[in-house]
Amino acid sequence: MGSRLLSLLVFALSASARAATIGSGTLVEDFTTLDHADLTATTGVWNAAAGKARVTAYANGHALDFGDGSDGVLDITGAYSFDTDTHALGYKFTSVHIHSGATISVSGSNPLIIRSLGAVIIEPTLSVSGTAGSGPSGAGDTNAPAAGHAVTCGADGGAGGSPTNATSGDGVDGLQSDSSVDAGNGGPKRTTPGYDGGVEAIASATGPFSNDFDTAANFICGAGGAGGGLYDNANGNSAAGASGGGGGGRIRIVAAGDITMTAAIEAKGGDGGAGTFVPASGGTAIDGCSGNGAGGYGGTVWLQTLGAISGLAPAVDGGAGGTTSCSGALGGPGRTSAGVLRADMAPGGTAPWDTPDFRTDQLPSATSSVIVSKSYDLGTFNAAFPNSYTLTSNGIGRADIEFAGSADDASYSAYTADLASLGGQGYRYLRFRITLTATGAGASPEVSRLALSYQDLGPAPLDSIDLKLSAGCGTVQRSGGSGGDASTAARDLIGAMSTLLWSLLVLLYYGVVRTTRLGTE
Repeated sequence: MGSRLLSLLVFALSASARAATIGSGTLVEDFTTLDHADLTATTGVWNAAAGKARVTAYANGHALDFGDGSDGVLDITGAYSFDTDTHALGYKFTSVHIHSGATISVSGSNPLIIRSLGAVIIEPTLSVSGTAGSGPSGAGDTNAPAAGHAVTCGADGGAGGSPTNATSGDGVDGLQSDSSVDAGNGGPKRTTPGYDGGVEAIASATGPFSNDFDTAANFICGAGGAGGGLYDNANGNSAAGASGGGGGGRIRIVAAGDITMTAAIEAKGGDGGAGTFVPASGGTAIDGCSGNGAGGYGGTVWLQTLGAISGLAPAVDGGAGGTTSCSGALGGPGRTSAGVLRADMAPGGTAPWDTPDFRTDQLPSATSSVIVSKSYDLGTFNAAFPNSYTLTSNGIGRADIEFAGSADDASYSAYTADLASLGGQGYRYLRFRITLTATGAGASPEVSRLALSYQDLGPAPLDSIDLKLSAGCGTVQRSGGSGGDASTAARDLIGAMSTLLWSLLVLLYYGVVRTTRLGTE
């Protein structure tokens, strides 16, 4: 009798659990945040700024890398320093906003590369310009003045000529981007009155002439300006030549969102230092001047975005040569001293950003990428997916989606295109993987929204629970998950009811066993 009663009670509880659906919900992903983006597994672009996901973007036939956001959000109102030696491959932000009033410094010998999965807004001046050269303090100062310095490369200016120079008074050649010396440009020492020691102090003939920055040899700094020569007249009066300006640096910004510049990005060459007059013997009349330093070349600025670029155009001017009160040729600004600017974007912006150097909205050939999500916590005991999902795309190419489920967010099923097949498996967590395929050159396939509905079937059926009972103790092992936020109250209530019912079952079992034993004694 007791055994039959126990069986009936277990059957009733099991049937009740099967019949229960304790909630339902809808999962919607509109790609406007990165909250559920698995950026380590995604090979395409989860573009939260545009609310779209697409295949890898290209410019000039080369893939764009927006980074993985591992450096987080950059939102600066005070001081901040970019160190390109510690970030040789660039910074990887989710978004960038450098507010007006912030003070930004840049150091290091590698290019400053800022990657962003969102927008980049720069309100103050961001400078990688070379510093100016310097000149002697006056007649009789034969110490070589400090040369202009370059940042993001090694293109420092050349020192001014002095008696201690290896070239016995000649100005030192400016350096190129890779720190190598450019031959033949330092100003020679002069001893003849009326001449400017810096007449040959020109900047390096090697500079950034091409915007094909995808070739590393072209994404370089402007060369440093050469130093002017020592002036040492026949009467024994002398002065050191002025040093050259540092070359303009190099900066690259790659953003999935818009790039906005309230102030200019600067990669200007530093000005050359000014020489000084040397008096004739026994008087103050100008006999001649020590050489002026040459200005450094302008550097390179490279902007790439899937959105728009707005604001002031970056400044990549070459530095000016130094000047003195002497007549005649002075230290020059260097050959073709301006640097190079490149902007890659979609067409249609406003001047000066209305014509891209290379477009970012076109694919060079057929390609495919995957967009992978992190887990979504449905908050269910046992999810079911009775209806089909909706995936909104732009209709270009193909967009194929697959899903994987998990009970514990650790072990996942294989991906499957059959969402319904994941129902009733005790799953609480869901992931998706979208394969976007472009069948040829042109615009990219895009998806902008995923929506699917689900139900919670409740706790796993009692007959699937491993119940072990003995005269001494009882243990319960239940498959499936618990906790979450979608049906917390319902789960707590059901959990309490389940505990009570199992307690009653155990008590009933012991009562039946005891009654049976007493009846046989």
